[in-house]
Amino acid sequence: MKANKTTCFIYLTVFLAEFSFFFALPLLGKSPNLSASNVATCLAGAVLLESLLMLTITGYLERFSRRKLISISLLLRGAAFLTIYLTMSLVGWLLFFLIIAVSKSVSKPFLREVLAEVLSGPQLKKALNTFSLCQNSAVFVAPMLAVAAMNFGFIEAVMLVLTVSSIVMALVALRLIYNLPASHKHSTSSPLASMKAGVQSIMASSHIQRILLSSFFCFLIMGIFITTTTLLDKINPHLGTYSGVFFSVVGVTICLWQGGVAKLISFSDRRRTQIILVCGLLSSAYLLGSVYIALTALIAYSIYESVIIPELYYQATHIESGVSTSVLFSYILIVSNAGEAFGSWITGFAITHLADHVPLFTFIVVLSSVMISFICLTKDDRKESPCQP
Repeated sequence: MKANKTTCFIYLTVFLAEFSFFFALPLLGKSPNLSASNVATCLAGAVLLESLLMLTITGYLERFSRRKLISISLLLRGAAFLTIYLTMSLVGWLLFFLIIAVSKSVSKPFLREVLAEVLSGPQLKKALNTFSLCQNSAVFVAPMLAVAAMNFGFIEAVMLVLTVSSIVMALVALRLIYNLPASHKHSTSSPLASMKAGVQSIMASSHIQRILLSSFFCFLIMGIFITTTTLLDKINPHLGTYSGVFFSVVGVTICLWQGGVAKLISFSDRRRTQIILVCGLLSSAYLLGSVYIALTALIAYSIYESVIIPELYYQATHIESGVSTSVLFSYILIVSNAGEAFGSWITGFAITHLADHVPLFTFIVVLSSVMISFICLTKDDRKESPCQP
């Protein structure tokens, strides 16, 4: 019973974490006296700070109680929303994204670890799918609610609810989340020493390296799709009129797959890898033809993402190495951020300098990335001996 309560709490926590960030984005865009460079600085700075903090402090933080870490993270999130409730100036937004970045870096690597500690086997696979569903549904719901709140004038009420709910959940975390995982080993090393030990363990395990490489290319594809869909008017004006529809198709498909198909049908390992490969290859055709081809490719990409991301984290929980699950999760998150950022950058470069060849460029890069992520994910590790701490 307590395991069920804990998993439900983790689902709600991750939903509200993603909801908080994406709910704030429409408000950021509508804030007076903020230039485009101000907005870009807030967003880029938040991602870079979050990645830097996870890289340097996750190994150090794992000595502390999980209930305290998650509780502190929730309190910080409440403080962040209180900041923009009081002021939406540039200083207010900088403080908001600073606090949100610290909040996410404190708890993000440990949320999946909690699931891996209280669940196992098929239950863990389903839980990781639901975890991903909660993230994606928040990304889909939050901007729509933010726009409605601005149009109908109840934006301040929503921010107060988010502040209060974060405080309440912080108190619940102190009672519900366990103190330390059963596999916990007390560490007295500094943050830099912990980071060095983590890197050494990763370099010693080819399985971890392949998981990280697969994560990088999987999220590189995500960066390409986000950027090309945002800038469709510059690539194909005819498809550009459907940009909003395309984003909605991705959100709905992911929610339907993870909330329906993945829960009702238990796919074998072989079937999942086939789905990853076929859907990944189909997604590369996104810009090669008509609206119907684009929609088919987007649906295929959504299924590819829905299957491969939970599979990456599931495989990570079964790697024997000198690095803990929470630290490994933090490295996956960091590499994923880097992949998404790189995918966005090369797409923007192609649109600026190779405008006439963007569809072919996207096809080649997505196709290559799908193959690399698939090979790295599915390569047999039976001959590899476990890495010793």
